[in-house]
Amino acid sequence: MNTSQSKSAKNSTKTPARPKLKPDFSHRLGLFNSEATALNLSDAVDTLTLQAENTIALLSSQFLGEEQAVKSNDDVFFWTLESVRLTIKDIKSIVNAFHEANGLAESVTIGGE
Repeated sequence: MNTSQSKSAKNSTKTPARPKLKPDFSHRLGLFNSEATALNLSDAVDTLTLQAENTIALLSSQFLGEEQAVKSNDDVFFWTLESVRLTIKDIKSIVNAFHEANGLAESVTIGGE
């Protein structure tokens, strides 16, 4: 194989760069404006916490009550728990964004220094 064929072979094995996925999740926080205020943070965390708590309450009802009640299958349990897990991650992400937007990362001091 000559040099030009070798370069051509190397170039053909490279995978093209894939575009980054950047979805817009503003619908998750559509009730609040985008200002990084403590009130908006509190409202967003409260809403997401209520979603997670109530999802768990619905799941819990599967273990209580009538013997004859129709029980959900494992897929329902898994995806319900996954929904709660992702909601908790949303809360963490919102708190981190608030922290960064307000420049708190630079101004936090440890031990009162």
